[in-house]
Amino acid sequence: MGKGVTSFIAERTKETIDPKILARWTSKNQDERTVYVFGGLSFFFTLLGLLLVFFGTSTNHYSVKYTDQDGCGSGLTCTVSLYLEKELKAPVYFYLSVENLYQNNRIYSESRNTDQLKGQDIPVGGLSSCSPMITNKDAEITKDDPPTTVLAADGSTPLQAQSPMIPCGFAAYTFPTETFTLKDKDGNTISISTDEIAWPIDRKTYKNVDLSRQWLNMEDERFMNWMKIAGIDSFKKLWGIIRSDLPAGVYTVEIAHTKRTSFLYESFNLQKSVLLSTLNRLGGQNLLIAICYLVAAAISWSIFAIFMCRKIRNQRVKTR
Repeated sequence: MGKGVTSFIAERTKETIDPKILARWTSKNQDERTVYVFGGLSFFFTLLGLLLVFFGTSTNHYSVKYTDQDGCGSGLTCTVSLYLEKELKAPVYFYLSVENLYQNNRIYSESRNTDQLKGQDIPVGGLSSCSPMITNKDAEITKDDPPTTVLAADGSTPLQAQSPMIPCGFAAYTFPTETFTLKDKDGNTISISTDEIAWPIDRKTYKNVDLSRQWLNMEDERFMNWMKIAGIDSFKKLWGIIRSDLPAGVYTVEIAHTKRTSFLYESFNLQKSVLLSTLNRLGGQNLLIAICYLVAAAISWSIFAIFMCRKIRNQRVKTR
C-alpha cells in the first residue's frame, strides 16, 4: 500500500512538472490587452473631463457673500447688491451657499428622527436619536426663564418649551430661517418659486405632524434640500427657481434675519452667500468633478505609456 501511494505521488509529480502541461498554467503576456484597456479609459476620462470643463465654463453664475456685510447676521434686515454682467435666461436657479458647516459630522448627520420626518407623532421619550435637540427648550426655540412666546409654523399657536421639537435634531436646528427678496434696479420684486425644487421622492417622504406644534414646516422643499447631507464643509443648497429672464444690471437682495439665525452665526462662525446660476446640458458648474476626471485621465495615460513601452520592448526582443 505504501509503495502504491508513493508511486502514485511520484507519477503525479512527474506529470505536473512536465513542461507541456506546465505551459498550460503559465500566465501569458497581457501587455497588449492592458494597453487597450488603459488607452480606452484614458480617452474616456479625458473626453469627459474636457466636456465638463467646457460646459461648466459656459454657465453663468454670480454670487455675493452677505455675512461680511454690515448688519447682516445680527438679527436685522440687510441689503446686498448683485451685479449681473450678462443676461441670465430662465430658468435661473437661486442657491444658498454655506461655508464652515460640517454636515457630514457623524453626530450632526445622525441627529434626526426619520419617523418624525415622515409625519409620525413621536413623544419626547422616543426622540433619543435627536439628542441633544429633543424639546423646544433644548434647542432654545423657547425658554422658561425669561418666558418667551414663539409661534408655531401655523403662525398663531404658541410653542410649549417642554413639547417635542418638531422637527428635532442638529440638522433641522441649523436650517437657515432667513427670508430673501430679490429686486431689480427699479425696485420691482422678482418672484422666486420654491415649487419642485426638491426630489420627487423627498416630496412624498416628508410630511407634517401638526403645524400648530411644529417650529418649522417639514413640507417646505427648501427644508428637504437642507436635510440632504453635504460631503464637505462648503456647499450650496437650491433655495428657489426664477422662471423669468434676468437682464444684465444691478440687483438687490434683501435678507431678513431672526434671533436664532444670529445665534448660529456666532456659534458656528458660518459664512453664507446667495448665488444665481444657470444650468447646462450636464447640470450646473462643478469644476471639481472635471478636475477629478482629468487627474484620473493623467494617471491612466501614464499607465498606458508604461505598458506601451513594455509592449514595444517585448516585440523588439522577439525580433532578435
